[in-house]
Amino acid sequence: MTDDRIFIRGISISASVGVTQKELRVKQKIIIDIELAKDISKAAETDDLQHTINYVDVTHDIKALVSGKEYKLIETLAEDVAQTVLAKYKPESVTVKVHKPEIASMKLGIRDLGIKITRKRD
Repeated sequence: MTDDRIFIRGISISASVGVTQKELRVKQKIIIDIELAKDISKAAETDDLQHTINYVDVTHDIKALVSGKEYKLIETLAEDVAQTVLAKYKPESVTVKVHKPEIASMKLGIRDLGIKITRKRD
């Protein structure tokens, strides 16, 4: 596996995430960080976008996916993002971090909480 990484940090999305109907009614801010393992040496050699993963496209796809669905758990949301990115962009692996800063601050008095998953392409 390559040591090269493409990362996108701080994708802010208003999302429907929660176990109760009350939580799902009010969209909340979530932050997604994503890291993709991809050999980008050919892109560096050729200066050609077709040999890498376009981070703008990845960002748009994640925003469209998450803002268009309801999730009970951020674990499910992260898995959905990971599988979508693996299928479409074919990185060797993808790491997804999902943060719920508003819930952390309002309900628990902490700065952040969330989950982090890593999935590899079959």
